[in-house]
Amino acid sequence: MWLIVIGTSIWAGYDSYLNKIPTDNKKPYSVVNGAVVWVLVCILLWIVAFPYYIYKRAKTLKNRKENPEGETK
Repeated sequence: MWLIVIGTSIWAGYDSYLNKIPTDNKKPYSVVNGAVVWVLVCILLWIVAFPYYIYKRAKTLKNRKENPEGETK
């Protein structure tokens, strides 16, 4: 069980770094507002934090696909 928690937590951190998934949408992505926080929170509160990361990831990537940067409305 601990291997799953640690493995998925590390994956969440790595994936958030690659896709720039912040923990707070009000602030721009940074390592301190993204990867490091996701890893720590997922390790400590995995049962809540990991599903939330998956939800946040899907929502963020969908928003980026619908509204690419540089596109004017």
